[in-house]
Amino acid sequence: MRDDNVWWWIVAVALCGAGCGDDGRGGMSGTDAGPAPSDGGGTDAGPDGGGSTDAGAPDGGPEECTLGRLLVTTSDFASGGLGVLDLATDGAESDDTDDQDTVPATLGCGAALLERSAGNLRVQSGDDPLATEHTIDLDPEGTTTPWATNPTAVVSIDETKAYVTVSMRNEVVVVDPSAGEITGSIDLSGFLDADDTDGSVDAAGAIRVDDRVYVALANYWFDEGYAIHFEGSVLAVVDAATDALVDMDDSIEGVQGIPLAGNNPWRGLWADEAGERLWVGSGGDSFAIDGMIEEVDLTTGESAGVVVEESTVGAEINGFAVVGASRLLVLAGADVIAFDPGADFPAEPEVIASGIDGMLLTAGALFTWARMGDQAGLRRFDPADGTETTPGAGPWTFGALPIYGVAAAP
Repeated sequence: MRDDNVWWWIVAVALCGAGCGDDGRGGMSGTDAGPAPSDGGGTDAGPDGGGSTDAGAPDGGPEECTLGRLLVTTSDFASGGLGVLDLATDGAESDDTDDQDTVPATLGCGAALLERSAGNLRVQSGDDPLATEHTIDLDPEGTTTPWATNPTAVVSIDETKAYVTVSMRNEVVVVDPSAGEITGSIDLSGFLDADDTDGSVDAAGAIRVDDRVYVALANYWFDEGYAIHFEGSVLAVVDAATDALVDMDDSIEGVQGIPLAGNNPWRGLWADEAGERLWVGSGGDSFAIDGMIEEVDLTTGESAGVVVEESTVGAEINGFAVVGASRLLVLAGADVIAFDPGADFPAEPEVIASGIDGMLLTAGALFTWARMGDQAGLRRFDPADGTETTPGAGPWTFGALPIYGVAAAP
């Protein structure tokens, strides 16, 4: 379907959001979500959520770093651009880019760009996030079809190793970001369900928690009428030291992952700082209210149940961020709402912002963005009480194109 119907795949990518993935220990990324704990736990992805920390690397590594800027991509699906926001000065600048489907991602103590149409990982300069140090072509040699690989997230292991998840190939690509080259791959084909007729495990994103990387696999396919079918989402688990898959259930033949209750886990991943719990945002069918946020117990390697369902919030869950044990931020439809996940869902939840396309929790602030409308641009809020702290000049914009994705950068 995807090779013969490129424009349908472009629509599907747009519905997923810019950067459905995660790089970081307690964060997520994804513009439709973002690409997701308080400022310090660690997503394309990427953009619709995401966490960063200045007391330890956001991917859970030992390196200390300060992520003091935001890297922004813009797009009208015909052309694209880049922007940077300095969090210390509130100053913004912008530039152009070649790929109209590009999402930013935090890469350890640096930043990267996932050029999804072109199939590239661009490693950005630590001094200037608008400047590219290396471009790594993730497509197989001779590939000319756009979205042939479709990178969804990048996770830093150390300065010389990172994992890139790609939705159109059944593998994790291992790269050396310091040298700008591919160094290996991790085979995910063993997670393909026999009923998944398109032959792809649909890697949606990844997150590092201590010495393991959790890769969200959606396992969906489309029939001739473009109706989506799900064959069981799962978290594949990788030992970051050896690049080997971890068998999470030795009672079953083969290497097993962690089965998920939700379908289509494109809405972000978020881990607590203790490395004991992982939240997974699953969108289900984009044309049905059937998604959820569920919790996974990393100490047992099993799903611990549903935190909140789309049917409860009454809209598509397009992103989320965990501020604390009693405060969850959810992008429900186009509204950012806040509530206590341990209590009954309120009849009238707190609405922080409306008309929103994406959100990112980082550096102690909640950033939201809208592509169109009167409030188009990037805004800032206090995640604890929802107070807006955007400068009086109004939302930040980055050139003439609408914002597509946002990620923390050095």
